[in-house]
Amino acid sequence: MFARLSAMTVIERQSALTAVKSAIAKAGGWISGHNLFSSAAATVTFEIPAGRIEELAANLCAEGVNVSIETSLASSEEDVKAILGITFISSEPELRREVPAFG
Repeated sequence: MFARLSAMTVIERQSALTAVKSAIAKAGGWISGHNLFSSAAATVTFEIPAGRIEELAANLCAEGVNVSIETSLASSEEDVKAILGITFISSEPELRREVPAFG
């Protein structure tokens, strides 16, 4: 089973990512990967026990990360693979990184 969640927050990026990590762990899940898109957005892939997505969403909302579940989940005993897309609403400047020349 696969779930897609989306979130928006005005919380500072590092604090929001810490809250996401904590909420996933509290719901019995574990992070399997992530991608950062400058200071504007991030995606977190994770797995979580079946039936605990709503608990995760409630934990995130309590931390100020407003989440919507975009996938309807059927009842299952299997762990759920999920992706959470987060948009950061802030005036934080873009993260600049040196990209080496290719070729």
